[in-house]
Amino acid sequence: MLIPIKKNIFAWTTPDPEDNWIMRGHILDQDGDLVIFDPPLVPGLTEAIKSLGNPVAVILTTLDHTRGCRYITRNLDTKLLIPSQPVSEALDPEKMIVEKKLAGYETYEEGEIGGLDLTAFRVTVPPRSGKTVSYMDEMMLLDNRGNLFAGDIAMGTPEGKILTCPQGFMQDPPEDVYRATFKAASSVIIRTGSTSLFAGHGDDLVGNLQETVRTAGK
Repeated sequence: MLIPIKKNIFAWTTPDPEDNWIMRGHILDQDGDLVIFDPPLVPGLTEAIKSLGNPVAVILTTLDHTRGCRYITRNLDTKLLIPSQPVSEALDPEKMIVEKKLAGYETYEEGEIGGLDLTAFRVTVPPRSGKTVSYMDEMMLLDNRGNLFAGDIAMGTPEGKILTCPQGFMQDPPEDVYRATFKAASSVIIRTGSTSLFAGHGDDLVGNLQETVRTAGK
């Protein structure tokens, strides 16, 4: 079930029951302490996590990725961290918290996340023409080894290329939108010097993320 991607990073996938794409979750092993990112729920997941190490937190890159977080945090008796997010085209955070019945969570901001050895970077895609709120706004999370965890903002392809929202989610996505999203996401990727991307959808990009992004931006 858990696919080893790097020595200390594992992934699993499952179809989204409401949409025509695949959801992807990740686990970061920090010397036996496990941080779980945007976890979709599948049978046997919590047992597999417990066999891997000590789960210390479930963390969401966006409230669009609540997925199985309520059940998983309750079953693993671990904390839930959600990002501070403003209203955007993609999301109304307060409405989502109520709708998904989230409680007992901690909210994290940009910067270092205490106790998890992660740093959060906000990625904001500016408003589209005629709109008053940003297109999307979520967090990318960087560990101390150059691994960057993301939600919907960007993903990899089987060919090792990078897609940015709404690429990967719809046929014939508007070019001006995914170019704006690429600009916002690539800015964080290049600024952090991150080497690998682990997103909530698509494929992981491992080892040559900087070159992939610079090539895509040409």
